[in-house]
Amino acid sequence: MRHDLRVASLTDLLLVTTTQSARLDASGAVGVAATDSAPPVRVSNFVTVQSLSTFAVAAAVLKMLWELARALGGGWADSYWAATVICLLYGLWQFALSASGLRGARKLDVASAAVVSLVNAGILAAALIGLTETTDLG
Repeated sequence: MRHDLRVASLTDLLLVTTTQSARLDASGAVGVAATDSAPPVRVSNFVTVQSLSTFAVAAAVLKMLWELARALGGGWADSYWAATVICLLYGLWQFALSASGLRGARKLDVASAAVVSLVNAGILAAALIGLTETTDLG
């Protein structure tokens, strides 16, 4: 049994396939796809409505949750580890949301999804604790 290994290209990372009737919706909504007989189109994932619920909004919401925990919880939440745990839990939740879509997938695909979720959680944690801020090196 031969498995074709498809490597993600840069355009796979930047572009998503949508329908002509819903160009900014990358959800693949069944109702939309069923009524759109035109060929699919590709747009930047940055301009889709789904991007609003991903990194940019997640960073702001998780930062708010961490600040709230710091204000209400005291010393334990002041640690950078608290922010990191919040982000790791968010990454785990996002991975769990994908469970039905990953059911029956190759082990490499599931492992890749887990790695991407972990990396994104790490980047979110870095953003929350300020590691991504510009510092004056002079």
